[in-house]
Amino acid sequence: MLANLKKIKTVNHRNVLNVIRIRKEVSGAEIARITKLQPSTIVYILRDLKKHGLIEISRLGSSTEVGGKPPTLWQLISKKGYIIGLEILPHGLRISLVDFNSEIIFQQAYHQLPIKGNPHFISLIKDIIGDIMRQMNLSDEKVLGIGVALPGLIDGKNGILTFSKPLALKKIPVKSLLEEALGHSIWITNDANAGALGIKWYPQETEIQYHHIIYLTINEEVRGIGAGLIIDQQLYTGATGTAGEIAAAFPPIEFLCQIGEKKFGKKLDIPFHLSGNGSLLLSKIAEYARNGCPVSNYVVEKVCDFLAREIFRVMIFINPDLIVIGGDIMEIEFLFNDFVIPLVKKRMRNVFPTEIEIPKICCSPFGSYSVSVGATALILREIFVENSVPS
Repeated sequence: MLANLKKIKTVNHRNVLNVIRIRKEVSGAEIARITKLQPSTIVYILRDLKKHGLIEISRLGSSTEVGGKPPTLWQLISKKGYIIGLEILPHGLRISLVDFNSEIIFQQAYHQLPIKGNPHFISLIKDIIGDIMRQMNLSDEKVLGIGVALPGLIDGKNGILTFSKPLALKKIPVKSLLEEALGHSIWITNDANAGALGIKWYPQETEIQYHHIIYLTINEEVRGIGAGLIIDQQLYTGATGTAGEIAAAFPPIEFLCQIGEKKFGKKLDIPFHLSGNGSLLLSKIAEYARNGCPVSNYVVEKVCDFLAREIFRVMIFINPDLIVIGGDIMEIEFLFNDFVIPLVKKRMRNVFPTEIEIPKICCSPFGSYSVSVGATALILREIFVENSVPS
């Protein structure tokens, strides 16, 4: 299926497909305005794409104020194929399934899986993907491809996990092993790079074009921050693929709790809730902080200050248009909206008191699934041509 789609006649065909994908439904006149192609060329391309079963008429739009024939609106045929995006974590997986129209139709997280230090984790993925395909009644020929995102150093060209401290693995040929196990085309990348691609390929503001984007993935289980960089609208991975690795480690929650208990002379109010890897969950700490626990509040303040400091450092170094935060930290999104983002803006104003515009800072619309959704973009860019959406 994917091989056939990649044979689409011209770059213009793929460009038109991507406009329809982004806009969901759009008229030929609007496509001509965006792509700057001649209306006659657009008519030819639309007919050809319809002939190949890739697009269909959605409905008739509204007439203009001066009247005239209502425009025909086009949309992709969503059931043409499906893409699987997979994020691999030390003790779990997150999976997103999208259709040809880039609509998310299934998401699920799997916890307490023996992945860390296990070079044979491919068999776990094979079983889970098989279960999902049966659950969704999805045939093999309908799968366009599978994108896989992992923490660590990735050789995307050769499909190799070079080294991952969070996974305690190195030199694993993930691409070839998964292709042999699943029988589908596989692409792999670093988790933060996947998140960045997701923001680029799934724009929430279709009329705004961001040229420089920083995506930060923050996962409690990984205990680190990774950055995906979009510079001049292209993913930047550096000379050896290590761009975006942030050395600062996530603050040890248990240690902060101990300091807080000494500082306030009382024990943590929270029962000892544990995650799959035996660590206190920040989400539970934040919940108790909102209920007045002074130790929990101390921990939250220290974590927020750390995150604001690291985001600020990356921001002033890259000077982006947009910063997006994702990962399982989004399960406590209010921390960013109420504390971290205001702290970043305060630091920015202190360092640059002049009228320098602060970049937009927001949380990923995909929440904790931002990386698995972004992994599907590895296949999207094999099918569609990126285009510039005018502002």
